[in-house]
Amino acid sequence: MWVDNNDRRGVTDIVVPHPREIFIARDKFGFVNTVHRLYKMTLAQARETFGESNLSDEMRQSLQSNPYTEREFVM
Repeated sequence: MWVDNNDRRGVTDIVVPHPREIFIARDKFGFVNTVHRLYKMTLAQARETFGESNLSDEMRQSLQSNPYTEREFVM
């Protein structure tokens, strides 16, 4: 479960991802030291989340023609 304060809307966002979206790595003692989430979002959502300057050149070009193309992201 991820909990994040959404300052723009003045609310707390809570996300409970599906277990198939989560990848966990453990250290030699069995403690979780890395958590990755694989999920899809549209290019328009990616621009809003990460900023257009942080998208790849290919994504920026696709954004112009079809902003609703879905891509996988790792967080």
